[in-house]
Amino acid sequence: LIVLQSQPVQAAIERLLAEKAQ
Repeated sequence: LIVLQSQPVQAAIERLLAEKAQ
């Protein structure tokens, strides 16, 4: 995965991953 310093972007990515995981 691409590590981004931007918190908003990182949070969005984590949210998408979490939604796909369910």
